Amino acid sequence: MFKKMTLLFTLVLLVLSFGLPVAAQDNVLVMSRAADTTGLDPHTQTAFASFRLLELIYEPLVNLAPDLSVIPALAESWAFNDDATQLTLNLRQGVTFHDGSAFTAEDVVATFTRILDEATGAAARANYLSIASIDTPDDYTVVLNLSQADVPLLAALATTNAAIANKEDIESGAIATVANGTGPFKLDSWTPEETTQLSANADWWGEGPNVDGIEIRITPDETSILAALRAADDELARLADASAGAVRLAAFPSASSTVIPSLIAALAESHPLLQLSFTEAEPPEALAMLADGSLDIAVTFRYPGDPADPHDDLIGTTSVALFDDPVQIVLPADHPIAGRPDVSLAELGDVRWIAGCPLCRGHLLAACSSVGITPRIAHATDNSVAVLGLVAAGVGVALQPQLALEPLELPARTTVHRLRPASDRKVQAIHVRGAEAVPGIAAVLGTLLGVTAGRRQPRGASQRSSASRQV
Repeated sequence: MFKKMTLLFTLVLLVLSFGLPVAAQDNVLVMSRAADTTGLDPHTQTAFASFRLLELIYEPLVNLAPDLSVIPALAESWAFNDDATQLTLNLRQGVTFHDGSAFTAEDVVATFTRILDEATGAAARANYLSIASIDTPDDYTVVLNLSQADVPLLAALATTNAAIANKEDIESGAIATVANGTGPFKLDSWTPEETTQLSANADWWGEGPNVDGIEIRITPDETSILAALRAADDELARLADASAGAVRLAAFPSASSTVIPSLIAALAESHPLLQLSFTEAEPPEALAMLADGSLDIAVTFRYPGDPADPHDDLIGTTSVALFDDPVQIVLPADHPIAGRPDVSLAELGDVRWIAGCPLCRGHLLAACSSVGITPRIAHATDNSVAVLGLVAAGVGVALQPQLALEPLELPARTTVHRLRPASDRKVQAIHVRGAEAVPGIAAVLGTLLGVTAGRRQPRGASQRSSASRQV
């Protein structure tokens, strides 16, 4: 039975890691157990199932490492005197119980006084009979005075049966019915033999917890457990071929009107159960979303030699090259050099310019600087329709990526030319390193490469970049 429960727990973790669509509580671990806790009093419980719950809520003074060495918990350090008849423990400061009250030496005294009281019926009382008295020199120091040398006492403290409880809960008797510990999880609700709900303790002194909560479901019979395993197995089978899941993607505006519609249509046909959530965002915003975990894939662009390239600060990511997007010059049709297929920036030192988004503006400045001119920027807009209108009106010239021009009907009195020397922007898909192992993300990346395959071609093969165009 234990092996089957372990397998179910593993399957739950795998299902969560593959990104199944869930609602607001998308970081809550759901566990199934065959037996429920028999009570909430950490000092009197003896059932294994009780320990598994209470050890999430309460903490002892020390714990045992996998090699059985004693390691700190609520006590940061300790020392015996020379004859091992006195154990001094230095308590961790800044720790609070789940009700917000401070943990101090008084709670330790109250806990062990209760455990040693025969009327309590404490399960581990026999392990602490050598404690003759307890001193508290200050709020964070406890001295256990022993009736005889007792070095094994230190290891005996590493148990939930010696978990430190709140002094007020002990004095009021609430410890029997209210779970108020210092551990990584708080008890929100307990319906015996049905479910237990826990939430993460945001004020816990340790590292983690790495989930927002835990839901424990009691599944007492083997038939129910096997049914749950089969359901999880079915979900994993669907995920293995990337037919289900949820993927969050962002892309810059000109990709939104060209590449992304093709991607969504292709995914709808090849992976109908895969949920793609799309957001339009310029590269800096998309990369920030990727960094804070609110995005799985960012489709971005970068210009060669950009001194303010936001991609330079990326850590722990993988970039998938998609294609080069040619940057072209848009001129009024009556411009003296409008008849040429190729135009050099060096020939445009005395014209007025229309600048685009911050990244595009930076590219314009850098490209002009590379040929020894400083652009005279007269107007600025990141709306490509507006850019074309301004050029057609004869109030300036502009650099425009091919993706931005592709879905537009060019207005009369404009011409589009190849830029010389070429200064294409690089379009890529960026994700957190290792995320490609998630089937849903791998499916989106593969489909993205597929729908952009025709764009990965030698420069000059495109209609708009092969010669000047006038409408």
